[in-house]
Amino acid sequence: MDHDPIRPPSSQREGARSRLVRRTLEGSVVRRSASIAPWPTTLSLVALVLVTSTFLGYAYAYTGWAWSNPLPQGNPLVAIAIADASTSVAVGDLGTIVRTTDAGRRWTQVSSGTTQDLRGVSFANPNAGTAVGKAGTILSSIDAGSTWTPQLSGTTQDLNSVSFTDANTGTAVGATGAILRTLNGGATWALQPSGTTQTLNSVSFTDALMGTAVGGGGTILRTINGGLTWTPQFSPTTADLYSVSFTNAIIGTAVGAGGTIVRTLNGAVTWIAQSSATPISLYGVSFTD
Repeated sequence: MDHDPIRPPSSQREGARSRLVRRTLEGSVVRRSASIAPWPTTLSLVALVLVTSTFLGYAYAYTGWAWSNPLPQGNPLVAIAIADASTSVAVGDLGTIVRTTDAGRRWTQVSSGTTQDLRGVSFANPNAGTAVGKAGTILSSIDAGSTWTPQLSGTTQDLNSVSFTDANTGTAVGATGAILRTLNGGATWALQPSGTTQTLNSVSFTDALMGTAVGGGGTILRTINGGLTWTPQFSPTTADLYSVSFTNAIIGTAVGAGGTIVRTLNGAVTWIAQSSATPISLYGVSFTD
């Protein structure tokens, strides 16, 4: 299972240090917050990580939120993926990878074999994971994130997000419109034409065929053939879009700079602007149903 990065652009991330990232569990957006508000104890949660430069990890308990910060490793963590009910992996700057196998109560750092900043991570199943990052970095794991192996990406462009539809088929997106696709579980990757030079920040698939990528200048791209080809969609905004998530095959939401929220009700064919009531940039969005 992949999860969109909780990540300001690198130029803005310094301002986010020592701040918490907060997220609802009922399908909401991520914004920087200077304090932690209590969460309703009726919510159900397997594991959730709130990340800053010193790694703030939270595991939900029956009585609310509990501190889980055993590893102040000093590097920002910017993306997380849940492999199964117990195992999650978070990635970040300088090749940092941390992993939990007890639903977020304890975290351990694992070797990535790289010092490149990692920007996205996705699990196709509980064992098969892929992380992407700067300078075309792609890492793969076949043991639920315990160990990671570098893969040849065929590009030096920064990669920001990755999404797998099954154990074999995955798509990564990044700078200058880069889109890479694998059909063999990440062993090899091929560049796909995107038709844009805008940086792509997030990619999400609702099934094996239907996918959406968003990025700079309000860019929205859509594929209906599993990422082989991409078509630009009309966007109601020119603001940078940082994250996209779908509730189902029809309903999706993307968020971005200056509190931008855009929504589709027809599988990414058309998009409409929504009011967010905030001028604060939104860096992540996720829906559970």
